[in-house]
Amino acid sequence: MQRASSVRQLLSPRVWRRSASTLRPQTSLLRADGKKMTSVEQRRSILFKMGNETPPRVVGYYVLFPVIPDETVENNPFLYNVAKNEDWPKLTATPQQMYEGTVRQLMEFGATTMEHLEYLEKTEGEVRTFESVVEPLLHEEYEVNYIFQTLLLKMLTDWPDCSRKLFDADLHHIKIMCARDHMEKLSSPVFQKAIAELYERKEGLTDWQLRLLEWFLLEIKASGWDKQDDKTRKLIGSWNRFIDEYRSKYIRNVMATNDQNTFTITEPSALKDAPPHVLQQLAVEPEKWSTGPWRAKMTPHSLFPFLQYCGDRQLRSGAWEKWTSKASFDHDFYNNSINIEELRHNNEGLAKTLGYGSVAEHRLANKMAASPDTVRNFLSALTRRVRPVFIDRTEAWAAFAERELIGAELRPADLFYVCRKEAEQHYEVNPLELMRHFPFWPTFDNLTQLVAHIFNLSFKDVTATIPERMHPDVRVYAVADLSTGEHLGRVYVDPFDRENKRGGWNAMLARTESKERGLDKLVYLIGAAAAPTATQPSMLHHAQLSQLLSTFGRAVQLLLSRSPYRDIAIPWSPFYASDWDAADLFPTFLQMFLYKPTLLQSLSAPHVSTGERLTDEHANNASLALCRATLWESYRTLFWADFDLTIYEMENRKDKFWLDLYRELHKDYFPWKQGRNDYQPCSFTPIFALQPHMAMHYRKLWSEMLALDVHETFDAENDERATGERLKTTLLNSGDVAKELYRRFQGRDPSVGAICDFYDPPSFYNMDDSAEPRRQPTCIPESKYCVVNQVGLKMAAASTSATGPAAPDVKIVSEIPDDLRRALLMTVKTFYSPEQAIIVYYVMLAVCVSEEKLRAKICMDQKQLRQLTVHLKQDKLLKERQITVKSSMTGKNQTAIYYFVNYRAITNVFKFKVEHMRQRIESRARDVVHVSAYKCIGCGAAYDTIEVDRIMDYSTGELKCWRCQSSVEIQNVSSTTNSQGTIAHFNVQLRPLFEMLQVLEGVQLAPHLYEPDINKFIAMDKEAAEVAAAEELTKQQQEKERRPRVELGGKAFGQDTGLKYRNADTITVDMNAGETHEVAAGKAVPIWLQANPEEHAAAAAAVDDLEEAAAKAEGKSINDIGSSLALHELAAFENAVAEPDVKRPRVEIATNGASSSADSLNVSGELADEVERQLLAAGGGAGDGAGGGAADASDDDDEFEDVEDMVAVQGVMVPLDEVNEDVVSRMTDEEKVKYNEMMSAHHDY
Repeated sequence: MQRASSVRQLLSPRVWRRSASTLRPQTSLLRADGKKMTSVEQRRSILFKMGNETPPRVVGYYVLFPVIPDETVENNPFLYNVAKNEDWPKLTATPQQMYEGTVRQLMEFGATTMEHLEYLEKTEGEVRTFESVVEPLLHEEYEVNYIFQTLLLKMLTDWPDCSRKLFDADLHHIKIMCARDHMEKLSSPVFQKAIAELYERKEGLTDWQLRLLEWFLLEIKASGWDKQDDKTRKLIGSWNRFIDEYRSKYIRNVMATNDQNTFTITEPSALKDAPPHVLQQLAVEPEKWSTGPWRAKMTPHSLFPFLQYCGDRQLRSGAWEKWTSKASFDHDFYNNSINIEELRHNNEGLAKTLGYGSVAEHRLANKMAASPDTVRNFLSALTRRVRPVFIDRTEAWAAFAERELIGAELRPADLFYVCRKEAEQHYEVNPLELMRHFPFWPTFDNLTQLVAHIFNLSFKDVTATIPERMHPDVRVYAVADLSTGEHLGRVYVDPFDRENKRGGWNAMLARTESKERGLDKLVYLIGAAAAPTATQPSMLHHAQLSQLLSTFGRAVQLLLSRSPYRDIAIPWSPFYASDWDAADLFPTFLQMFLYKPTLLQSLSAPHVSTGERLTDEHANNASLALCRATLWESYRTLFWADFDLTIYEMENRKDKFWLDLYRELHKDYFPWKQGRNDYQPCSFTPIFALQPHMAMHYRKLWSEMLALDVHETFDAENDERATGERLKTTLLNSGDVAKELYRRFQGRDPSVGAICDFYDPPSFYNMDDSAEPRRQPTCIPESKYCVVNQVGLKMAAASTSATGPAAPDVKIVSEIPDDLRRALLMTVKTFYSPEQAIIVYYVMLAVCVSEEKLRAKICMDQKQLRQLTVHLKQDKLLKERQITVKSSMTGKNQTAIYYFVNYRAITNVFKFKVEHMRQRIESRARDVVHVSAYKCIGCGAAYDTIEVDRIMDYSTGELKCWRCQSSVEIQNVSSTTNSQGTIAHFNVQLRPLFEMLQVLEGVQLAPHLYEPDINKFIAMDKEAAEVAAAEELTKQQQEKERRPRVELGGKAFGQDTGLKYRNADTITVDMNAGETHEVAAGKAVPIWLQANPEEHAAAAAAVDDLEEAAAKAEGKSINDIGSSLALHELAAFENAVAEPDVKRPRVEIATNGASSSADSLNVSGELADEVERQLLAAGGGAGDGAGGGAADASDDDDEFEDVEDMVAVQGVMVPLDEVNEDVVSRMTDEEKVKYNEMMSAHHDY
């Protein structure tokens, strides 16, 4: 084929003025004097343009005019078809005729736009109307869009074979040219002023015209085209140029590293689970897709299917490592780290120049979410529900990996493969066998009947009336609204993949309805299903079925829109003025049919081989398996949405480097360590390479929220026809203002509850069954339709099978039940240490508590606390979340750990512990059976009860050893117990806990109880810290005001300065109460160091009186007890602020009775009694206050000397180490008992 002449030359930047009357090409470069340039001069001109030194005598240059195609209505059948308003496009035109005709039409449209803007400038003072300002351009745009969309259909479905790069270049340049010509009018100040006047007057305008003008004005404002001063316009242009420059560098680096690594599979067994479309996609030679080899490249459409279906773990790990390190620090020349920061800097500058606080605020200004705060609240609510599910599911994936991957540790590279395989095995679903229930055309017919039933539409096959198609497999359907009897348009369906077909699944609006031209609406639907063969039809894998539902939903959405203008038919991306975060609401609504067993069964057809229908149970399991398999990809989307929003909602990018932010979020979201070479943002093009998509990565989850919320409305209203009609008239017919239309349909704002329940479905626990519960929907019976089951959007919870136990009635509570609290405390007291029970108790009381507060509460150091919580976290009784908070002291970010109780796991932990205890009891009972019951008095051989027949002498009836023939004695086996009685006693002891758990059966906690809002507790801690700091500051100020100052001649010391006498000395403990020691006199406070000598004198007098009274009571002089007085009591007399108990120096037990009482040690109850008993024992039993004063003085080392133990032998004390058999024989019975007790104590020690 002869390609379009000089396409890239034709589409290059041009500096010529287009005019319909002067579109003539020039064929050479001319100098300023009008003479023709030589080849040398042309090369010098090129060097000049490249920024080198200016050559001598060069005064200027001209740019070569682009080549204008010679295609006209007379010689081009494609353009003739459009110009004559024929009913069906000329699809049999040659690719050259269509491409060059489209280029010619776009250039003429650009010239027409320039002429129209000149006309508006000349008639600026005249009264303007919509017909004179906007309608002339819309008339031309209708034909241009129709031609352009039909060319895209031709290029994607019936384009001659050429290299991929040439095809992508031609497609990209024609798209850029079309977009530039369409948006050129909005940059004109004259056009802006004209439409602003029309919108302000609103005279004679329809609702659709007002909405179109509003869309124009919003796009102008968001793009900065409304700025009229030269300085601002130049600044905006500068920001945009730098953004385009660094965005291009980013893309070039990614594309350059795409070809550096490939991964080849030669063994078919490694891809045994892969569906046909994946094998065709990865095949090295397309004609050998079933036998191989297969190759994965470093592109998303190739790598992710490879990771999902490749059974070779080593290949997956290598591919994932290369993918996450692509275009990063591993590639010096292609490192995108600097480009990321430059993109952040320039986008931030553009947003602030336009009047926005951040990039995210700029991008979200006209979206349905409207602000970063709304998106942040949505992501936070979803994270609170999905993160615990993900962490719990990670355990199931790890167990599966250990079982299936031969004990291998779960890695991120395995999750694509493991998540899919685990879901399929969990519900016993074979996707390759499931495909046989979904042949393409029967499934497509069921889909049209299903949508027709819900929305009261009709789909009629009118293929026989269509004159031209790209391929014989194409079908055309006429769509009508049965509620109004209107013809909505036609949809062109080209479903199967072919050699000359490119792209994937797509739906395009070819033209809107035009009554003046006599044309109906036309939508192109392009598919990529495997082509049928002579032996079997085309069958849809569930991934392709999901794409079919989404693409068909887009086609129906385009057909149902009543907008006469293409720009506001639906929310188009990537325009600033369209709320295209909600554009996928209806496609996602149909896509969710996969996860509704009733609807999945309605879409299915009889088995291709056996003719059997898809059963209710099979549909239930298939839907649940597909839903379970989506968690990993959805959680990754949640992570990237959070990263995207966080990095673009910063008002100053210097607050956080992109890599630091990535590492922090990775640590918060994923329970494994980040890879050493994981720099994935360097190649994550959806966030950094697509300019309008920045801060918009949340839109997939947002669309799912809206779609599932609509499904929930269908469930609640229980009348799908009425609800579907309201959805069609309010939301789908009315254009692109998703926010207003959604509120009109629902009567409220969107709810996040439905999507949370989708990823975290309610579970029903049966206390009699320890198996993992499943939440499964029931299917409704078939109706009068021969293919389509009765439509019902309900997803009721049911048991796993018809024979299984029925799920209990669900009671959702918003507070933790008291029985659950008691069950938790009884569980930890029964099966864990007292310290761990205390930790759980305090965490339960606080709901969510930081590690710092918990340490202060239970007086443990960090190491001890973490050692105790490890076991609790492993058993899933406690959960922790690491949150990055800003320190109020230093202002730097620091990691804080918050603990909360995992109420979801209490029953499982209890069952696990009980089962292990039961097994231990049974094991001990089995061991007791084999305890030696008989012993030979001669050789000492031991025998069991089962060996009685060997030692029994039946002639004499005696027991004799068969080895030495000596007598055998019966041993007293006191450990023999009845195992059944032990288990029964065990059950009796745990009966209260069983009863509590039985009361809790069917009780379901509200979502916020499973995962508390940690941000709320962080705010509470911050507020408490601020209040405490304010109180402390107030107290210090009050003390400072009361404190007198020493005038000149003295040294000004306050109470908070100078020596800290409270902590200067500590009391030494003497454990040998029978000995006395000299105590050094305490340091006296010099009078010149006191802030107020008069107050000090009064305090000193009070101290003297106290010391004198204590000395009289103990018979000691005042000097002897100076240091025995507790220093914290002295501080109290000095009006000093007492330290907290946790920081007060530990006071040891003194040798005198007055200071060793329970009151002075601040103990009470049993602990006080125990202390008193120990003191009395240490004092030799003396009951008076000075009982220990008569002991001899000794050195400090004497308290560590060993005391020799003595025993009584007939009233005489004998050292224990001198006791032998003769000494023991002389002991009385009472003395022997005491001797045995002492020996037992020594052995225990």
